[in-house]
Amino acid sequence: MSRNRHGDVDDFDACYLPDDRIVFASTASFHAVPCWHGKERACSIYMMNADGTGVRQLCFDQDLDLHPAVLPTGQVIYSRWDYAGTMHIYLRPLMVMNPDGTGQRAVYGSNSYWPNALYFPRGIPGAPGKIVAIVAGYHGVPRMGELALLDITKGSYETDGVVQRIPGRGKPVKPIIRDKLVDKSWPKFLHPYPLSDKYFLVSSQLSAKSPWGIYLVDVFDNILPIHISPRFDLFEPIPLRKTPCTHKPPVTPHFSQILPIGDLISCDRPTLAKVTNAMHSARTNRRNCGSRGLFPLMVLSFLRASYGCFSHSSVHRLSFECAGNSHPFH
Repeated sequence: MSRNRHGDVDDFDACYLPDDRIVFASTASFHAVPCWHGKERACSIYMMNADGTGVRQLCFDQDLDLHPAVLPTGQVIYSRWDYAGTMHIYLRPLMVMNPDGTGQRAVYGSNSYWPNALYFPRGIPGAPGKIVAIVAGYHGVPRMGELALLDITKGSYETDGVVQRIPGRGKPVKPIIRDKLVDKSWPKFLHPYPLSDKYFLVSSQLSAKSPWGIYLVDVFDNILPIHISPRFDLFEPIPLRKTPCTHKPPVTPHFSQILPIGDLISCDRPTLAKVTNAMHSARTNRRNCGSRGLFPLMVLSFLRASYGCFSHSSVHRLSFECAGNSHPFH
């Protein structure tokens, strides 16, 4: 175990990829949630080597990308918190991408008014297309909600792909449209981990006065307590076993692996500083050598449009980064 990264950055929701690299959520992008006027930091999904090197951002969205998990196919599923359009309080689709960040696409909930959000998604082993996730609201109780089984091969709009709610065997799931979708729904669930297509480890609170404990639940509506503590709330059950991956998805090489100027394309700040110094040296040498010093020089300007910066942004401000300096503007 080792400490990684910087003290002013929060890294969390980490999991191993099939090639032993790590995908995780991080606040390293330093952008903020618009509706909180820059007071609450947002997170994006990153990847790094197992030793902490080679950190690279995979998602570049306005708000949050979180809860990455590896599917049995080797691809990565995650929740995207969209903040676009008039229906933004109902846009929390499930997304899938290749481990290197390519091929990002919505697999459930795009343009749906139900559910408000799908959190902590995980693929079900031996059941291609099936996902377990937490159905949650927008405002109200944070991240927690109802436990649902989804089959993206049957549909991805509202309840089209819902197999069942647990508990709720044999009962239809109605697409109820409201903001605080699950505040009055019990029991509440967090952090599901599928053991098969029928059995799941999960953290659950059975009633408002109950502690959060670890339970084994199934599609037959059984809820078996595994460990409950009257003094502590218990979360995030993960079985200590090796999880097989059916195959590794194709990985598109990063720009730095296929382009001669890939180290410039990656646009990290140390590289930008080197480019700036090199351009300055070239201009100086040309000036000193006179007309004989003319030579072809490709001048590259680096400008990156980002979303509002943490602590001083709002829905009306963006941040522009050029040569390693960030400048907010109206």
